[in-house]
Amino acid sequence: METGILKVRQIKHHDTRSQEFLETAEEIETSLGECTSLRGFGDDGWIYGGIWAESAFPAANPHKDLLDKYFPDRPVYLLSSYGHSAWVNSRALELAEIDRDTPDPPAGVIERDSATGEPSGTLRESAMMLVLDVMPDLPHDRNVKSVRLAVEYANTYGITAVIEPGFDEAMLEPLIALSDEGALTLRAMTALSPLNWQPGAFGDEVFELLERREQWRRPDIDVDSIKIYLDGVPEYGTAAMLERYDIEKWGDGMRFYTQEQIDEYFVRFDALGINIHVHAIGDAAIRMALDGFEAMRVANGQSDNRHQVVHLQFIDDADISRFAELDIGANFQALWAYYEKDIIELTIPAVGEERAFRMYPIGRVARSGGRIVGGSDYSVSSIDPLVAIEVAITRQDPYTHSGRPMNADEAVNLETMIAAYTIHGAWQMGLDKVQGSIEVGKRADLVVLDRNLFEIPASEISDASVVETIFDGRTVYKRTSN
Repeated sequence: METGILKVRQIKHHDTRSQEFLETAEEIETSLGECTSLRGFGDDGWIYGGIWAESAFPAANPHKDLLDKYFPDRPVYLLSSYGHSAWVNSRALELAEIDRDTPDPPAGVIERDSATGEPSGTLRESAMMLVLDVMPDLPHDRNVKSVRLAVEYANTYGITAVIEPGFDEAMLEPLIALSDEGALTLRAMTALSPLNWQPGAFGDEVFELLERREQWRRPDIDVDSIKIYLDGVPEYGTAAMLERYDIEKWGDGMRFYTQEQIDEYFVRFDALGINIHVHAIGDAAIRMALDGFEAMRVANGQSDNRHQVVHLQFIDDADISRFAELDIGANFQALWAYYEKDIIELTIPAVGEERAFRMYPIGRVARSGGRIVGGSDYSVSSIDPLVAIEVAITRQDPYTHSGRPMNADEAVNLETMIAAYTIHGAWQMGLDKVQGSIEVGKRADLVVLDRNLFEIPASEISDASVVETIFDGRTVYKRTSN
């Protein structure tokens, strides 16, 4: 087991095929007990890791007492499978000086024990930064090793280009190290973000970060993008909704910026030639993003910048056609568009059946002329494009092929999803003139599958596998067995 890094298995949201998926608090506790011998890192012996499943705990709210049981003296920080919550123990709260009198930060929530009012150990959104700010940096060599493994892993799924959202300076270092040694076997667009990804934190310091970006540019690393979170997730009531949640105390969610701030930032980013990468899940946040892009177009006119909205769980009918009208990429994680455990146990109680049934309207955006881009949000969910492509076509569980489809009217065809993961992905990265389709003069970035996807039932697409991945004309992955 790696010193200092605790893995409570790799619990992948929407990826129940993972051999290490832990569904219950009891399974997670067993894993915690197996990790008590870790020495930790930094002067305080920090234990850092994850990933824990939201559905394993009531209201996605694990308590610090369970961590204190196994780690009474060392601080612990465990990221959730969604990446929007952290589970910490009493020592971590103490080091961060978080107690019952600590107010919730802007765009964040410190969950409290209902009996005592003390922090319970779960931190949402920007409240996570209160602990991250006092945590030492992970060792550089460990980060380089992790990125190297991640790149190799991506290649096994035929991936030769990625968009990496929310990178700060420290997160760029291992990627640059691989590039400088010639070991980066994919191209990366890094969406920069100051203070890691703290929502609501942008001020003029973001422009200072962008002014320094040339030092990080490499032939295979694009640094002309910025990440901005407009809201959170519906499972915690932090996604911004046009109508109130069914859970009364959540109201209509969180808006991390005002519309005036969004308009100002978008206009300034676009004028600098920066591609804007927007996290927006709730229909209110998506409308705010599109309004910001409209204000940007009015102020700056059309440009060749490649802006996008990512996730797009709830889109109001009135906003469906605006992706095409504004020429904004609609980056869906299609793997999420079926009725899996978290949607049934967390999302539907939060928003109700009617709204849940309308989630991920890929079909309507595509039919309105919007550019569909395929994304995984790895490591929140599986990196495998084939599983996501199958769900986009069937709107059904890709592992059991059973259950009610999630709004079959939103299904799209295979051609749409292949384009989403090839030429449209290349367009989103500004690479469509040099890759993304098989044409004379374009880069030889190719993937060979073990079957023709057009000759098999849609329900078998996820059973296909990569035989060979070619990057810049050289093989970077080849399957060694049938």
